[in-house]
Amino acid sequence: MKKFIAGLVIGLLFTNTFAFAGDSISAVFSNFNFVVNGQAKTVSTQPIVYNGTSYLPVREISNLLGYTVNYKADSRTIELSDASQPAPVDDQTNVTNTSTDTSDLISMRDLHDKYGVDISFCSGEGFNGVRLTYNGKSIEKTEYITIDAKGYFNKGILAELGIN
Repeated sequence: MKKFIAGLVIGLLFTNTFAFAGDSISAVFSNFNFVVNGQAKTVSTQPIVYNGTSYLPVREISNLLGYTVNYKADSRTIELSDASQPAPVDDQTNVTNTSTDTSDLISMRDLHDKYGVDISFCSGEGFNGVRLTYNGKSIEKTEYITIDAKGYFNKGILAELGIN
């Protein structure tokens, strides 16, 4: 259930649709069988169906199809690139990393769950990126690393936040 909620939050970051007070929608969680080039694949985030349209997690489905995903927070742009080509990187994007070595990284989940860091994704008002708050100190980052649809920072972020 926690993975679903995290996936839903990430999915909501990439939409321009907002529910206003009094408005609501009725969507159905659905399980699909995914087959890519004849091979069965699974997804960890459960898709939803609303008004007969299936909504799938962009990053997860793109990765199944062999694409990397690069999100540009400043322009709210999602770029899909052939995984065999390096993903474009600039100081207003998150970095998609296809490596699974996380020894020098700390996940956003661990920052929150183990250290109590408040993590906010921000867009507009002069800043697009991630705001991290710990013991009243806030820092803003426009770049983070994504591996298997999970967000990471280099462990140096702990020192920046004043966490020993």
